[in-house]
Amino acid sequence: MPIYEEMFYLGTGRYVDFMRSSLRRNLITQTDKLMLIYAEISAQTQEIVAGNDELVREFGKGFDATNRTLEWGFSHIAEGLSEISSTIEDLRADFNYNIGLVIEQMQIQNKLINKVIEKLDAIHKTLESPLLTQAREFYRIALERLQKGLIDKALEALLKAEEKNDADFFTEFQLGKLYLYGIDEDDNVIDLKKAQEHLRLAIRYGKGELKVLPDFNRWLGEACFHAAIAYYVSVNEPGIKENPAEVKRLLGEAYNLAKESCEIYPQISEAYYHYAKFSALLGDAENTISNLEKAILMDRRYCIKAEIDKDFDAVRPKVIELYEKLRKDSEIKARDLLEQAKGHLSKIYVYSEEGRQVREEAKKLIHDAEILIEKNTYFSNLDAIPYLKKAIEITSYLL
Repeated sequence: MPIYEEMFYLGTGRYVDFMRSSLRRNLITQTDKLMLIYAEISAQTQEIVAGNDELVREFGKGFDATNRTLEWGFSHIAEGLSEISSTIEDLRADFNYNIGLVIEQMQIQNKLINKVIEKLDAIHKTLESPLLTQAREFYRIALERLQKGLIDKALEALLKAEEKNDADFFTEFQLGKLYLYGIDEDDNVIDLKKAQEHLRLAIRYGKGELKVLPDFNRWLGEACFHAAIAYYVSVNEPGIKENPAEVKRLLGEAYNLAKESCEIYPQISEAYYHYAKFSALLGDAENTISNLEKAILMDRRYCIKAEIDKDFDAVRPKVIELYEKLRKDSEIKARDLLEQAKGHLSKIYVYSEEGRQVREEAKKLIHDAEILIEKNTYFSNLDAIPYLKKAIEITSYLL
């Protein structure tokens, strides 16, 4: 049976309890045991963003059209992780804190970090220093252990690597993420203060690496993103959640780090989404809407994610206004393309069987697009656009 969870938001229980409640050791293969977010989609959001048909197309069997309920699972992530680079920017709206450890294991398997480390080691002439060589060896041992699911042993090796080289980005980066996401059925090494400390160090050292390796912004941006989460999830801790000043301070740290992540590496849509979350919690409606819009334009499912995320409740009317704007913009674009497609079709003079086939195909594409546009939701307008572009493309050479 699936396990239902809510998203983590301000006012829920402790972060470690949230992580513990959704433990799934064999996430990659046991898709029937995946954590699912269960939520009801409001009638208002269905009218503006996506109706039943659009939600079924987007989420398949996960959306119950009769009850307007969504089970947002992560089975397709499990199926696809081995085929993609398993990065935060690849997952987009599917990212959730409880798959953080799985992402780390898949990045190790895909050797995503190896080439970057090899470049840096060559630049810094690491192999010429016995101490730095030992540090790197402990780091590699840690990754091997982490890939096997030996969280405690991976932590031991990382700490030894840090003893040998206390100014290495990737050692601090992995330590920070392990203290942030490191929990399974055997071990729990989550320590939010240590996660904050090590990710802060990673950011400091990453800025130095950026000077010698310009494309290092991808890793530095991710370090800022995870650091933002480490501060944010601390707000529900005992002794903190009862202290409004401390909650505001932690949210301010998270806000600044998410902003920095967006500036350093704009490809992480989750950074924009979190920047919007923190802005909403701090009462900054303008930044909430501008950053949520950026996230949605990268992955439209953020409309649904924000719908079920209670951190946006304080600015919910502004979020609905954004949805209305997105619907209107998409409608204008779709109708402009519809006129172009119809214009192409009206000018076609058919002299061959091939031409007749193209005309019939274009007519079918336009017809299907018109049905979608008439529904006039954000998703339906977006779904119509590829049909119209295809109709324009296949008729262009006949003009």
